[in-house]
Amino acid sequence: MEAHYYHLKIKLIINDKLTQIINMDNYTEILKQCIKIAEERQEQYGEATKSLELCSDILEKIFDIKLSVNQICKVLIALKFSRQSNSHKDDNLLDIINYLAISLYDSRK
Repeated sequence: MEAHYYHLKIKLIINDKLTQIINMDNYTEILKQCIKIAEERQEQYGEATKSLELCSDILEKIFDIKLSVNQICKVLIALKFSRQSNSHKDDNLLDIINYLAISLYDSRK
């Protein structure tokens, strides 16, 4: 009985580790998609923080408010969540990940 218990326990540990590896592969694939999108957008629109800084300048002229890159990222994330609530699209979630990355990058400067 005791040997059977340890056999099941080892099997569960191995299955858990395999599940973690499989999940990590899934996460890696998602992050690779995010990188590809970020590279494509940079080719199309230029460096993201510069674009968001320009957006901040435009908003300041229009509304007389100054938003940081971090704040603009939060607004864009809110927009993506709003769109996601109407219709699920992977693109919305991938963009959210990229806006979070831009925000983190900007906060480290």
